[in-house]
Amino acid sequence: MPPHHELSLYELLGDEGVSAVVNDFYDRVIQDPRLNHYFQGMDMNRLRQHQMHFLVTYALGGPEIYKGPKLSLAHRNLHITDSDYEQVIRHLNRSLIRFEVPLEIRIKIEAFIRGIKPHIINK
Repeated sequence: MPPHHELSLYELLGDEGVSAVVNDFYDRVIQDPRLNHYFQGMDMNRLRQHQMHFLVTYALGGPEIYKGPKLSLAHRNLHITDSDYEQVIRHLNRSLIRFEVPLEIRIKIEAFIRGIKPHIINK
């Protein structure tokens, strides 16, 4: 019997599924009065595309290598608070649940997002 291969979120959902999660996530964040100020003046289509690329290639085991900006540089002047970061994680979890992403994968994604927090919260 071959070794068990656990599917990555990318393998599970594919490009369209990951895109649906990213779009749902940004819809939630933009509608949240606690968070929407971070996105004022941003090109949201470009940001959604970038997030899709980041998630697929860097975080979710997709087929490419991430070549975007360093996280610390991309978030340098946003002054994101710990509580706002936690709110973002809640929105991401709600989007993942909406698209029926299995708990094991949601846990891995949350662990990943928590692991990159020091690169996003600039103190």
